[in-house]
Amino acid sequence: MEILISAENSAGMVAQINEHIGGEITERWGEHVLTVDNEVGRGTIRFIGFDWGVNLIEYDILFNQDITMIMDTSEYNPIQFIYCLEGYFEHRSESDIDKRKAE
Repeated sequence: MEILISAENSAGMVAQINEHIGGEITERWGEHVLTVDNEVGRGTIRFIGFDWGVNLIEYDILFNQDITMIMDTSEYNPIQFIYCLEGYFEHRSESDIDKRKAE
């Protein structure tokens, strides 16, 4: 499954991912949480946007199939710090050909 994310804020990102993988969105004090428990996967994706321009995205989810999330960053130039606390994922930027595995 491929998900194109073109939203410019946390609420929009949650909504766009939710359209593809289902689940339930809750919002509290600017924190948006997508909770998923279906055939696509189980877990949560948490988004917090801070007033000073930084966003936190935390994936605590196990997908039952390969998911490709394509982030359209043509309107901004994000700096990303990516950590994997358990399991693994693969990442690549638009200019990369090969994916990098983070464990």
